[in-house]
Amino acid sequence: MNKDSRGYDKSSLFSPTAVYPESDWKLFQSKYAEWNENYIDRLCKDYMEILNSDKAPSERFRVLSDRISSDRQKVGFAVRNSRSQMLRNIVDLVERGAITLDDLDSFSDELKTAVKVITDK
Repeated sequence: MNKDSRGYDKSSLFSPTAVYPESDWKLFQSKYAEWNENYIDRLCKDYMEILNSDKAPSERFRVLSDRISSDRQKVGFAVRNSRSQMLRNIVDLVERGAITLDDLDSFSDELKTAVKVITDK
C-alpha cells in the first residue's frame, strides 16, 4: 500500500474505480487549454529574462537552449485527454507549477482532496 501520513492510499485514487463527478470532467475540459497557455506564457517570460541577462551571448544561448529542452519534456501538449486520465493530468499540472490548488476551487471536494493527497500539498 502507498498510504500517506493521513492514511490515504494514493494508488487507489488513480484506480479505474475512482470516479469523480461529470462536472469535474467538463470543468477540466473547459480549463485545460487556458491553464496550458498561461503556463507557456510564463515560460516565454522566463526565456526573455534569460535573453535579456548580462551574460555573454553564447552563454545566454546555451542556457536558453538547455532550458527549452528541459521544458519541452514537461509541457503537456501530448496529454491524454480522457476522463480516466483527468486526475493524472491535473496532478501533473500542479506538480510542474502550471496551476495551483486555488485553480481547483470549482472542482468537487473529492477531486481536490485527491490532488492534495497525491501532491502532498
